[in-house]
Amino acid sequence: DNSTYRRGRPAFWKAYGLNVAVVIPHVMISLALSILSSYGLKVLRKAIKSWERAALGQLIDTLIASGEPMGVKYDELAALKTGSVFEAACYIGAYLASKDHSLAESLGRYGLNLGVAYQVLDDLAGMSGSEEDSGSLVLLRKVKEGESMAKRLLKESINSALSSVTFLEDSEPFVELMRTVLTGFVVKSGLASSLLPW
Repeated sequence: DNSTYRRGRPAFWKAYGLNVAVVIPHVMISLALSILSSYGLKVLRKAIKSWERAALGQLIDTLIASGEPMGVKYDELAALKTGSVFEAACYIGAYLASKDHSLAESLGRYGLNLGVAYQVLDDLAGMSGSEEDSGSLVLLRKVKEGESMAKRLLKESINSALSSVTFLEDSEPFVELMRTVLTGFVVKSGLASSLLPW
């Protein structure tokens, strides 16, 4: 996204050069797909679909940031570019551990909503920063009451993630994981801890 800094440190492309930054993701993705293929077609397909959705989300984000009207809503973009990655990680981990598709789907929904919440926090942090706007930030800034809308989406995403795991006999590890991930981000980015419900 051409940002020269990412969370207070030089962006990868700035530190290692654009040529390396363009090639490294291809190497990493091919290695990941090679590893995932050893777990079967279902896992590989989920990973590829996630990669596709995240790449599409980032493409839309880039086009919006450059001024292209894309006709996508903020929550849809957050689900594509970040939620899909969290969803796949949770789905694949649950499926490999249990071979239970229903459980994996529920934990995938948990991951999707956790990812959306994470993206909202990232954008809220960006609203007060001096870094170049991403497409999702552009969308937030265009909407009247964009910050309020983002805070509502954050709350809805957290609640949806939690409701995705309430059926589990012991959902506390998932609640604690969410607290750790989101609180860690809030602390690192300097956001108000009052954004989170705990």
